[in-house]
Amino acid sequence: MTPLAALRLRLENFEPYLDPRAHGSLEEAVGEVERQGRMVQGLLALARLENAATTPEPVALDAALADRVAMWEPLAAEQYVAIDITGPPVGRVWAIPGALEQIIDNLLANALRVSPPGTTLTLHRVPGGELHIVDQGPGMSEADRERAFDRFWRASDWGNRCCGEGPRRGSP
Repeated sequence: MTPLAALRLRLENFEPYLDPRAHGSLEEAVGEVERQGRMVQGLLALARLENAATTPEPVALDAALADRVAMWEPLAAEQYVAIDITGPPVGRVWAIPGALEQIIDNLLANALRVSPPGTTLTLHRVPGGELHIVDQGPGMSEADRERAFDRFWRASDWGNRCCGEGPRRGSP
């Protein structure tokens, strides 16, 4: 068991002993532990990808999209955001195993973070294996777009863009 999993378990064990008014705070704390766990897993996956001699393989994009959307829909629904997949099925694309899912997760997390309630995130498939993720968030400045793919870069006003609450218990 990882230290974060142990912390989550300890937090969840408090639930029966807490005043009902504190359950919301407990759920937020558990959500933050889950978020930290996902962040650690992402960093570990990045390190593994960098250190492994990886070769792209054919990966079923449509199946990966359906799987990742199914995982993110509960969190999106909590934020009153719909997720829609459009465009013709693409079939297989060349990708490093596991990387496609991680990329989709990162894109969905970023899009959900800035999507106002009552909007739709659209994952649009384009023949040839291209994927467009369209949200109704505030967008990025030209300077931010130039740096958007720099490693570990984050927009200076990132915290001000957040429209919804953070992930909650049971979210991806």
